[in-house]
Amino acid sequence: MDIDTLRTFLELVKHRHFGKTAETLCVTQSAVSTRIRQIEQILGVQLFLREPRNIQLTDAARKLIPYAETIVTTWERATQQVVDTEGDIFTVSLGSVGSFWDSVMQHWFNEFVASTTTTRFLVELESNKTLSDKIIARTLDVAFLYDPPEVAPVKILKIHDLALRLYTTYDKHLTLTEILNKRYILVDWGNRFLSEHHRLLNETVSPVAKVGQGRIALNTMLHTEGSAYLPEPLATSHDLNGRCRLVEDAPVFRREAFAIYRDDNVDREVIEQVVCRLRAYLEKP
Repeated sequence: MDIDTLRTFLELVKHRHFGKTAETLCVTQSAVSTRIRQIEQILGVQLFLREPRNIQLTDAARKLIPYAETIVTTWERATQQVVDTEGDIFTVSLGSVGSFWDSVMQHWFNEFVASTTTTRFLVELESNKTLSDKIIARTLDVAFLYDPPEVAPVKILKIHDLALRLYTTYDKHLTLTEILNKRYILVDWGNRFLSEHHRLLNETVSPVAKVGQGRIALNTMLHTEGSAYLPEPLATSHDLNGRCRLVEDAPVFRREAFAIYRDDNVDREVIEQVVCRLRAYLEKP
């Protein structure tokens, strides 16, 4: 079995359509069918239930997905690293939870990419758990998140304290309770935030929605009115018309952000340079 066969499997999982899969991979539909039959013959299981206009995954296919993703990703990273060793370019696979990327990292990343000629990035935005799993599985070099896994040999470095404050598009005459019950959007800033939020505000809040990224909440607020807990850089940099205002008497929550990477990563020195650059950026007044 080769890498292209596993790529075909993953594309068919994604599209659930032989024609679209063939178009994406620039091969014929018969080639897609042949590759899928090859995997099924090797494993001795059926991966897809084929019905007219309907392709369903079997339990065997669901179990294969994470292993296929790891194999394909590892191979792609390996080939990229081998190519890079011929020159002076380093490839760093970097992951982040979406809310931290929007709040802090996007601006830093823009500056870093503009200033470096020796580092190439592969960027992924994933959940806290997925990022942790990928670090452990060696399919990601470094991840930035809120709730790091405390398992060896994962190195954990605190890099930032994120202050989350309540912003709203409503007038100042509304009380805090009225704001929290009038189109309030609950942003998932991690388990610790949700726990503190529940403890302090559960009796006074009735969210209209729960979202995974602050940017989603802010966009909704600016289009339909509303309120949400956001970090100042996100609220001020995206609200170009100054419609959001800070709710002064609302509780302030703080989230610690961490960088994690494997202690035994062969590119540890490069990874630590990247982390150091981000830390220096965040410490600037």
